[in-house]
Amino acid sequence: MACENLTLTYLIEQEFEKAEQQWNEYIDVISDNNKMRESELGLSIVESSLHSNKASIEYKTKQFQELNRYALDTKGSTTYALDLINYNNNSECTVGSQTSIKPKYDISEIWDLVCSENAQEKEEGIFLKKMENRKDYSNIYSLLSKEIPGYKNLPEEAQNSLIEAERRINDKSSPDFAPCVLAYAKSVEISLRKIVFERFREYSKSGAFDIEFHIQVSMTDKYNKAQNFISYIVKGKHLELGSMAFALKITTGKTAKKIKLLELFNNYVSQHLEIPSLFEDQIISKLQTLAADFRNPAAHSKSFNQEEALRVRDITFEMLNLLD
Repeated sequence: MACENLTLTYLIEQEFEKAEQQWNEYIDVISDNNKMRESELGLSIVESSLHSNKASIEYKTKQFQELNRYALDTKGSTTYALDLINYNNNSECTVGSQTSIKPKYDISEIWDLVCSENAQEKEEGIFLKKMENRKDYSNIYSLLSKEIPGYKNLPEEAQNSLIEAERRINDKSSPDFAPCVLAYAKSVEISLRKIVFERFREYSKSGAFDIEFHIQVSMTDKYNKAQNFISYIVKGKHLELGSMAFALKITTGKTAKKIKLLELFNNYVSQHLEIPSLFEDQIISKLQTLAADFRNPAAHSKSFNQEEALRVRDITFEMLNLLD
């Protein structure tokens, strides 16, 4: 099993030649042992056992070849190690022991492990540093999947923004956590726009209702509070987090009673997307706070400390779990 574990480690580290060499040496040793037993015993009683052993070797070798092929195909993935381990763990015949990726180590912790005097910690730190260098964030993905069960269903841009934020959140050497704050807030902004607003825009243009009539009614000056939302529906004009939070807010106020399109939006999100809580005052308030107090200032050079970044992280996880 130790030889199989070493082979798996080489594959995880993308040392493909070493993995194949290690596996071939492992198979040669087993084959030699079988021949030795057959020569020493020379008894028919062991023939079935040897035949079974040979079949097992062939089966395992086939599994290694499939695992190696999968590794080569997924090389370059930002979750390469996690994907490979899951593929192996879910196979009928695994290479090595069942294993997992520990969630998560941040940049400073990895460096502490690399510099550790403890041999095991140092080895783990080097392993994680290699992952970091090849942009394999399996350990962060593993954590985010626990904190946000629907993480893998988020837009790819939002996933990447979250990974970048998580890489930096505990960086002891960082003098400013503004990039971290912005990355968290952007993940909410991207997800809210793509999961909620873009889907409604597509729905409005699908013929589900007379969109042209509702737009014409909504474009009068007296309904200027809804102009950003209407412009988005008509032209796809970019909506930032603050504008989306405001649009959510006015769908529950007096403006919504005058503009049918806002009511249709509320119904679509509440019933079709099944996220009625998105219109709750406390949720809208948190989105507005995230935009006004954190996202916008971080984008315009304001500095933030770690405590503030952790607060943004909490809000971010709550909002993204809501959108799942």
